[in-house]
Amino acid sequence: MARYGIAILPLVKAIEKSGVTQKWYADDGSVSGDLNSIKDLFDELQDIGPAFGYFVNPPKCQLIVKDRHKTKAETVFTGTNVEIVSGTRVLGSHIGDESTCTEYRDQCVKTYTAQLQKLSRFAKTSPQNAYACLTKGVQSKMTFLSRTTPNMAQQAFQNIEETVQNDLLPSITGFIPKKEERELFSLPLRQGGLNIILPDDRNGDYEWSIAVSNPLKKPETAENVQQQVIASINSEKKILLDHKKATVQNALDEELKYATQLASEKGSSNWLNAIPLKKYNFDLTKREFRDGISLRYARPLTNTPSLCPCGKNFSTTHALHCPKGGYTQIRHNEIRDTFANIMKEVCFDVEVEPHLQKLDGETFSSNSTTTEDEARLDIKANGLWESRFSRTFFDVKVFNPLAKSCPRILNDAYKYHESLKKNKYEQRIIDVEHSSFTPLVFACTGGAGPSATKTIKQLASKLSTKKEEPYPDVISYIRTKISFALLRSCVLCLRGCRSLKKAPAVENSCDAIVQEGRLHLPQL
Repeated sequence: MARYGIAILPLVKAIEKSGVTQKWYADDGSVSGDLNSIKDLFDELQDIGPAFGYFVNPPKCQLIVKDRHKTKAETVFTGTNVEIVSGTRVLGSHIGDESTCTEYRDQCVKTYTAQLQKLSRFAKTSPQNAYACLTKGVQSKMTFLSRTTPNMAQQAFQNIEETVQNDLLPSITGFIPKKEERELFSLPLRQGGLNIILPDDRNGDYEWSIAVSNPLKKPETAENVQQQVIASINSEKKILLDHKKATVQNALDEELKYATQLASEKGSSNWLNAIPLKKYNFDLTKREFRDGISLRYARPLTNTPSLCPCGKNFSTTHALHCPKGGYTQIRHNEIRDTFANIMKEVCFDVEVEPHLQKLDGETFSSNSTTTEDEARLDIKANGLWESRFSRTFFDVKVFNPLAKSCPRILNDAYKYHESLKKNKYEQRIIDVEHSSFTPLVFACTGGAGPSATKTIKQLASKLSTKKEEPYPDVISYIRTKISFALLRSCVLCLRGCRSLKKAPAVENSCDAIVQEGRLHLPQL
């Protein structure tokens, strides 16, 4: 497409005329100006276009004029087979009078309503795919329309919102959202929402689009002026978004407000932002996706037992830290292995669950420092922070921020769990191993502690340098891998089978069973 645009520039320059403005998108050309000038340009384009490989097809050309100029237009363009209209679709939007613009808006409403209804049916079996189609597909088309078509947000999208709220959202999330939840869902992912936009969020799109486009009338100053306009618009958008977030937060109860705070942490929403590609293991089942949404917004899960096999009442909070079934250990190991695999790309001598050296009379000033002979950590790697010979030990902790014992101020929660790890291992690692120690603390909802965040950034920096790929892409990939690992392991904690009694699959040795049961087949 870009090459075609460059190739057609000589033709555009050749037919350039004063009083006529040209606009080209590949081979689709548009001009504006007085009728006689447009007719002269049209004739010249027919004459010299073939020499450039461009052939005009008059029946496919349309001349948009106001009703009071229609008679003159018919006279000027007599015999050209050009269609003269009051309005028509141009490059995905509409140009023309209000009546034809209204018809176009009505047609858009019918089209997108039908698409969203079809997406609602699809969402019942594939909610993750439907969510990706909505946020990365349909909404992008609607944003283009709101930026290029007048009164689109105020009139057309209000009708479409009914389909979103009544059909699509319940199919995606598995529940009917309340009014305050719908407002919350319209916030960006980084602010704890789902980025499912409300019509009112588009109210300024058309005016902002005009403001950004106006500087292009003067090419010599367009770039500088346009950057200033964009900066001003972004500042205005930020003020509006901050005001909206505050309004939404004030309408939430304390539990949902805290859940939104957890969902706003960096890394908590990467699983929602990813397209569900199976080859990268980014695809989720419908239960995993809906459980992830329910966990994100502190919604009760469906089809869960009333009693946990450990004897306590079953709840989301309890299931996330109940050791019965070993699922919390699986969650821990999943994060450990994710980091270890990435470290193997950029570090040296990476080892999982390395043993610490046994003590030979060494003592420590802190009583909390471990002195066990069999002490071991989760990962050991060389060369992450300094030279390739600088050794660092890592230990993973995934805590449940919904637990009653967890501090409600997240920074305090991360510092608390990091200090527990440092008090237990750091002095021994420094004094005996002559190495450094980094605790990798995560909330099971997706957030990372300060030390884990620094480790992710350092890994991304080294991996970016090694693979010669952009740093933002690399760190986004790492955070997405961690996000999916935490989500899947949390869903396993919530849905995994915790049987009351595990009967051994093989009650005796296989050899004894074969001999006693005479299971050997006779030799022929």
